[in-house]
Amino acid sequence: MTANARSLSRPVTGRAPRPGTPGSSRPVSVGHLHLSALASAPFWARQYTRLFLGDCPGITQDAAETAQLIVSELVTNAARASAGDLAGREPSYSERVGLAVIRLSLRAFSDALLLVEVRDSSPQPPVLVHADRDAERQRGLMIVDALSEKWGYVPAPHGGKVVWACLRLA
Repeated sequence: MTANARSLSRPVTGRAPRPGTPGSSRPVSVGHLHLSALASAPFWARQYTRLFLGDCPGITQDAAETAQLIVSELVTNAARASAGDLAGREPSYSERVGLAVIRLSLRAFSDALLLVEVRDSSPQPPVLVHADRDAERQRGLMIVDALSEKWGYVPAPHGGKVVWACLRLA
């Protein structure tokens, strides 16, 4: 960790309302994509996000590109975290055969809000690093932080974590 890093040592509160909870709005469109933790995962996540948002009315081109960038950064981090999570332990059968270890969830709400959730197998919290101007890596969460209304993470019920971000689509 660098001197400019700020570790998120606990889950961040302020998560968007979940569908079906009292007082929450229901999403008008929901999509899920399961990906293997490969270098190609961000590409496929961007393509899926583009197709998903193409079916949502009233989305501006700028908002769609911003959403694709956020998804790409979160999936890239998830792929790296999941790959690093296998170091030093025997992979499970599903990990050996390359079954999905990253789960992307997109929820578009009627008030032009998009909730992006990316689940990976690593329990390690995301680290927001304030990278130097010349840094070539570790800018992902800086981008997510700058482009989303809010973001955070929660531990996943059966291990790993879910990193989420909310952004306006209009």
